[in-house]
Amino acid sequence: MNQNTRNIVFLPSVKPDNGTGHLRRCLEICDTLNEIAWTLGKNIRASVLINQIGDRLRALDKIVDLYRRVPVVEDMESTQWDTIIVDQRRSDNELVMDLQKRCVLIGLDETGELRDTCDYLIDTQLSGPSLSEPNESVLAFRGPKQRRKTAPDTIKKILITFGGEDPAGLTPRTCRTIAAKCRSTGESITAVRGPSACLWNLPAGVKIMSAPSQLRELLHQYDLIITSYGLTAYEALAAKTAVILVNPTRYHEKLARSAGFATAKIGTLGRFFGPGAPLRVRQLINRLDSVRTELGIPEEGAGFDGLAKTADILCNLVSNVPTRCPVCHSSNAIAIARNPEKSFFRCGVCRMVFLKHFREEKKTYGPSYFFDEYKRQYGKTYLDDFESIRKISGPRLNRMRKYSGPSASLLDVGCAYGPFLAEARERGYRCFGLDLAQGAVEYVTRELQIQAVCRDFLNFDPKNDLHEGSFDILTMWYVIEHFENIDAALQMAAKIITDGGLLCLSTPNIRGISGIANLKAFLEKSPNDHATVWSPRLAKSVLKRYGFLVKSVRVTGHHPERFPGLRGLAGRILMPLLMPLSKVFRLGDTFEAYAVKKEDLV
Repeated sequence: MNQNTRNIVFLPSVKPDNGTGHLRRCLEICDTLNEIAWTLGKNIRASVLINQIGDRLRALDKIVDLYRRVPVVEDMESTQWDTIIVDQRRSDNELVMDLQKRCVLIGLDETGELRDTCDYLIDTQLSGPSLSEPNESVLAFRGPKQRRKTAPDTIKKILITFGGEDPAGLTPRTCRTIAAKCRSTGESITAVRGPSACLWNLPAGVKIMSAPSQLRELLHQYDLIITSYGLTAYEALAAKTAVILVNPTRYHEKLARSAGFATAKIGTLGRFFGPGAPLRVRQLINRLDSVRTELGIPEEGAGFDGLAKTADILCNLVSNVPTRCPVCHSSNAIAIARNPEKSFFRCGVCRMVFLKHFREEKKTYGPSYFFDEYKRQYGKTYLDDFESIRKISGPRLNRMRKYSGPSASLLDVGCAYGPFLAEARERGYRCFGLDLAQGAVEYVTRELQIQAVCRDFLNFDPKNDLHEGSFDILTMWYVIEHFENIDAALQMAAKIITDGGLLCLSTPNIRGISGIANLKAFLEKSPNDHATVWSPRLAKSVLKRYGFLVKSVRVTGHHPERFPGLRGLAGRILMPLLMPLSKVFRLGDTFEAYAVKKEDLV
């Protein structure tokens, strides 16, 4: 197998009494995912894992045989997986703990503990209202190619189907009720026996359809489908036939009503036959038309294919995201915000908030970053803004002076075009710069006459690169959040700062007014190259791990206009009071931390 292949495995529930829907869905999505990847030339190989341990669905192999193109594996250890997609409805804790140690985890309609801990979460309409915000919400079913031209006016042909297993035994009970009601009216009744269902004794005259391979393509032939909440209900909706749900549990009943379907107890199904039935059928059809419109299922044309959309989402997710906390390397983390591109997690051990970004994107820090992008955001280029940036360096240097000597050596990591270095040199510091942008380093060296080097900080060698063994001060102004490997970055900082030396940083503040008022919106706007999100309290605890004692915190970025509820007259009255309030309660959206190295960790 190609070592660059992205190996994906689906882990569906195959336990008895859970139905066959999880397995069928995984097999279909897996098949579609491989097809899409092949078409796009992506090196992806998706498989389905059929767990061989514990109780399994009866006749499981018959279901799998319907999808002969899908690779099936029986051992999790057979391959080094990059991504595991879990479709278990409610994963048990032991499974979660095992999977989290392996690779990227994607939950599909997950309602258990994995919901808050999986890297990426996809909900479908079939899962009902979200328990917590997913990354994506998609209607994950495939509509039939064959559809009715018009909805039925009367019920003549009835199909009864309760999935591939029917663990509650609803089929024989429903057949007996309908058959008794239809003896005098002559409706045709067909019951589907799934591959994992028991054998039944059904009333005379009821036809049996045994384990059809593509049931959804037969639904248009019937006027009424009686089923329970699940894939078939949505497929019948797309086929433009009437559908009534008889649900085995309160959970299924709740999901069905939330989606807008008509539900009934077995004993009340007779109202759709005999006197008054046409009116009730018309009411049912109108209700289903509303549900179909709300879900966006097209009236005409090709069948709805939510499974292909789900597969396309999975095809475009990257798997090289951090699976552990970048500070303490714990896998104990809870999702605090999700959107289609990224998830934010808070570590349960060190409390660091960190990003998992799932789109292929590599940030470069060349001329366009400092000129085009900077101008789009601030209305001027970085060099146009040079003197303004230099001016705000003054308060930083004033604070630094309390903890450093007048001629201390200073390394500015992420120095850009050097406005801070220019001001620091003016105040007597021996200055050095480091940046990833070659053009910026050349400007600092040539125009400012300050020694600088173009280097990744994690690969920086102070003796070879700048002929310095260590530095009295290391500054990172809006840089610390960019390190994906923050552990290595802080270890490097501790290594090259002298004992008693100073680490100074600035970064966005998750505990500022924007993060407090609307955490989801704050994180949504957080740039994709910000790997971690800090607060003053978090800075103190994290830096302490690396031998730094935070001596001073300066909260900056105060924006009274970002306080919620500032509308009309009340807003105009309160606005002048909010700036001092923001400063007193330290509600600025950015902050600076000044920390002294207390011990040599190397």
